[in-house]
Amino acid sequence: MRTTRVPGSELMDRLDVASAALAEGLSDLRRVNRWFGGGRAALRAALPAIRAVDAPTVKVLDVATGSADIPLALVRRTRAEGLRVHVVASDLHPETLSVAREVVADEPAIEVARADALDLPFADAEFHVAMCHTSLHHFADREARQLLSELGRVASHAVVVTDLARGRLAELVVRLLAATLWRAHPVTRHDSVVSIRAAYTADEAAELARAAGLEQIRTRRHLFFRFSLVAAPAARGR
Repeated sequence: MRTTRVPGSELMDRLDVASAALAEGLSDLRRVNRWFGGGRAALRAALPAIRAVDAPTVKVLDVATGSADIPLALVRRTRAEGLRVHVVASDLHPETLSVAREVVADEPAIEVARADALDLPFADAEFHVAMCHTSLHHFADREARQLLSELGRVASHAVVVTDLARGRLAELVVRLLAATLWRAHPVTRHDSVVSIRAAYTADEAAELARAAGLEQIRTRRHLFFRFSLVAAPAARGR
């Protein structure tokens, strides 16, 4: 059933959020990715794009990486397949970056870097694949187009985005979780409801991607109210 998107401010994005509360929120997000489909959707969307790259080492950028659990899962999975992947896991929030560095401290294939998702400090086509997971809903339409445009600019092969998909049932389930499982976790209790109300649908995300100049756009719905979008960067030199 269709609902109207309601953007909102998340506690996790605030620079003055308490360190302990932010760390707890990021820990909850890792559990959500592990048990409620975030990690599975990300890998199912990203792996085919990575396998299609013909290079000794596949260079991947993850924007708004949070605690970098998705890059960590990606590196472990591709290594098991005999692929060499190097990931730059980027985020703008300094405290979030500190948590990410702790999570991937023992993984040399992941580099953590500070970067503004709307003005990425990387060269055109510097990466084979640029991706962003569970973060598109943090951005208003104009910013979301800019984010997708930046992903397309720095990627030579593919852009991969996954996120929550808005809907009445999804919001009902998230509100139930916020009132029970996350009732004692202030950041997750607040941000989970804000996130699902601010989420784009797969069709809306595809429209944003087209407006951002991406091509060959494919969307797919996943379990636990999620969607993925995979696209090719615009052909260069036009």
